[in-house]
Amino acid sequence: MNGTPGRDYRHLLLVCSFRPETPQSPGVFRHASLAVSLTTPDPAVRPVARLIDPGERTRPVGGPGTGLSFTVATGIVDLGVERQPDAGPGREEWIVRGHGASQPDPQWEFRSLRRLPLAGDHPVAALVELVPGVPNTADVLVAAELEHRSWGVRRYRARLGPQSHGITLSP
Repeated sequence: MNGTPGRDYRHLLLVCSFRPETPQSPGVFRHASLAVSLTTPDPAVRPVARLIDPGERTRPVGGPGTGLSFTVATGIVDLGVERQPDAGPGREEWIVRGHGASQPDPQWEFRSLRRLPLAGDHPVAALVELVPGVPNTADVLVAAELEHRSWGVRRYRARLGPQSHGITLSP
């Protein structure tokens, strides 16, 4: 990668972990997002996420799964026709989608699919071009929607700010 002379790069790797529903921890994740704000003490000059990964992560989803079957009974002859669903090419839907390459505020969205809950570890990464000579930090904001059978949908947000949990990218 051709960079600007005097610039340094850091690989920022974050993992969002979603745990499946249990009796001790009821509810399932419907949607979540992770946003990173790259900053320096001077708001006019900010680090930039040159590359983000994934841009999109998909999973195969089944087709409609319906066929056609009917039988006509006339009392003398039973006539039946059955048509199986087309196998056709599989369809894929996104479960993680990244936004903000070449910008100072990359973010990733996570979502569950009809037959695929949002569970497990989902790594995301950015190649960050630092601003030389000043401290560079990454502030992280996470948000999630959790659906519970009795309580409905609950929304949660958490900011990991520079005072307590900011990520220092340069010495």
